Amino acid sequence: MRNAVFLVATRNDDYLDELHQEAWLKNLPVFIYIIVIATMGMLGNTLTLFVYAIKKKKSATTVFIEALAIVDLISDVVFIPVILCVLWHGFKVNSVYLCKFFYFLNYSTATTSVVLLVAISYVRFKKVCHSFGHHISTRESKLLCVAIVFACFFLCTPHVIIQGRQTMNTTRSAVKGYMCRVDDKYVDTHWPLVLHVVFTSLFLVCSSCLTYMYARIGIFAWRHGSLYGARIGLSDTQTNDDEASLELHPSPDKTELTRNATLYLQVTPEDSGIDTKTLEQDNAIRLDKSDSNCNVYTVNRKKGKFRIADSVGSRQRHNGRTTRMLLVLTSIYILTNLTSLVLLLLRTIKPKEVANLGTTGVSIYNVFVASYLINTAVNPIIYSVWNRTFRLHCRQLLGLNKSRLS
Repeated sequence: MRNAVFLVATRNDDYLDELHQEAWLKNLPVFIYIIVIATMGMLGNTLTLFVYAIKKKKSATTVFIEALAIVDLISDVVFIPVILCVLWHGFKVNSVYLCKFFYFLNYSTATTSVVLLVAISYVRFKKVCHSFGHHISTRESKLLCVAIVFACFFLCTPHVIIQGRQTMNTTRSAVKGYMCRVDDKYVDTHWPLVLHVVFTSLFLVCSSCLTYMYARIGIFAWRHGSLYGARIGLSDTQTNDDEASLELHPSPDKTELTRNATLYLQVTPEDSGIDTKTLEQDNAIRLDKSDSNCNVYTVNRKKGKFRIADSVGSRQRHNGRTTRMLLVLTSIYILTNLTSLVLLLLRTIKPKEVANLGTTGVSIYNVFVASYLINTAVNPIIYSVWNRTFRLHCRQLLGLNKSRLS
C-alpha cells in the first residue's frame, strides 16, 4: 500500500514538473527581456543620479527627475529580482508572502512613477503657461516627493490583502500548482475586479492630466512662439565672403543688420542713430542692445553663412527641448502601462481564453504585459537624446571629456 502511494506521489510530482517546464518555456522570453531591462536600468539610473547630483543649482523639475530615477532604480535592484524569482518558480510558488511582496512592489513603484510624472508636467505647465504665478520651489518639491512616495505606498496596501498565492487546477484532480495571482480567498469575489478598476481609473486620471497639461503647453508654445527669438531671412545669393546682408525680425519690433567686409551696422526701431562696431576677432561680434525694446544678438559668420543666437531665444529653445524630452518620456510611460493594464484586465475577465493561447501566444502575451518595465530603463536614454547637458556630464563622468564639470 505504501509503495502504491509513493508511486502515485512520484507520478504526480513528475507531472507537476512537466507543467512547471511548460510554464518555464512560456516565461523564458519575458525572463530574458526583464534581465536586459534590469541591467540597462541599473546602469542608466545610477548614471542619472550621479549626473543630477553634481548640479549646483537644482530646479523643481530636477528634484522630481531625481526622485523618478530613485524609484526606477529601486525597481531595477529590488522589484525585478523578485519578478525573476516568481518566474523561476513558475507553477510551484510556495511562499504566499513572496507573492504579496511582488504585487505590492509592482503597484507601488508604478503608481509613484506616474504621480511623479504628473508633478513634473505640472511644473512645466506652470513655468510655460503661467510664468508670473507661484512656482514650486526646490524645498517644496522635495517635500512633495516624500509625500507622493508615502501616499502611493499606502494606497497600494490593498494589494497585500487581495493578491497572493493562487491554486491552479490541472487535468489531474490530485495535482495542484501554485502561482502568484489573486489569493484563493478572493478568487470568487468581486474585490479583484474592483481593485483593478480603481487602479486603472487612477492611471487614466493621471494620463488625462498629463495629456491636458502637455497639450496646453504645446498650444501656448505654438501661439506665442513668434514672441521669442528672431525670424531670420538670409538670401541664398548673398553668401560670398566679401558682402552679405542679414535681416532680423524679432517680435514686436524690427532690427536690421547690414554687414560689409569689416563693419556691422545696427539700426534700432526707435533710434535714428546708427551704432557701428568693427569685427576684430574670431569672425564674430556681439551687438549690445541700444534700447529696452531690442534683444541682444550674437552674429557669427562661417563659410559665407550666418549663425545667430539671442539670449531670449536660446533660453526658449532650451525650455522647448526640456518640454519635448518630458513629453516623450510621458508618452512612452502612458502607452506601455496602458498596454499592460488592458492585458491584465483581459486576463481578469477571461482567464481561460488567455490560458489557452498556447506556448507562443502566452509568451507574446507575457512580454507585452511586462512592457511597462521598460520605463525603469528608458528614461536615461531619453535624457541622453534630448538633453545636451546630460550628454556632456555623462561623457565627463565616463572620462570621455576632459573639460571640467560645471
